[in-house]
Amino acid sequence: MAKYFKKHPTFIGVRYDFRLKLWEAYLPDSSPLKSYGLFEYELQAVLTYDNYARHLKLPVNFEYEVFPLPTPVRRRSEDEMFEERPKSQYRGVYYSHGGWATYYYNPQGKQLYLGTYDTEECAARAVDRAAIRYEGRNTKNLNFTYGDAVLYPPEPRKRTNAAPYGKYIYLKQDLNLYQVSVYGKYLGIYKLLEDAITVRDAYCRERGIPTTY
Repeated sequence: MAKYFKKHPTFIGVRYDFRLKLWEAYLPDSSPLKSYGLFEYELQAVLTYDNYARHLKLPVNFEYEVFPLPTPVRRRSEDEMFEERPKSQYRGVYYSHGGWATYYYNPQGKQLYLGTYDTEECAARAVDRAAIRYEGRNTKNLNFTYGDAVLYPPEPRKRTNAAPYGKYIYLKQDLNLYQVSVYGKYLGIYKLLEDAITVRDAYCRERGIPTTY
């Protein structure tokens, strides 16, 4: 997918789509892809990115604001927006910052974080073991067989002390919002985890602060 795009050599948050022959405004380093539309001219994409980045307190290309904002020629579909993110073939397994995060919904509907693993298969077995523990050996919600889940030795997690939502990001359960705080510096509360990650990454990148455990 990446071969169809070329990042702008000067401007932040802008890339050229060779297939569509259009300029796209997007949030760099966001996962899944956060796109703000495709435009005929690069300056339109730059100004659109700046508008959203300004609200997220991210670096911008120009200090001045422009109203009204340019109208995109088209917007990416939801499938296109998620296309660049690696997808797992296994139930309850999701790609997250170089590893495979695992989540399981117990019979009461509560989401449980099971850890992050180096491979999809290790993560999938962790989900299977949780399903067996909560649903019993006859559960149909398995990625592999019952015997494989039980007999295969549990693998070590990739990040044993890692927070489930990423370093410096915390879930405020009473509000169901994500708070970003880096070494005591409060960077805001966000509805979407992707926005929290984007703000965290931009702040840490400017200051040389590692975001991995």
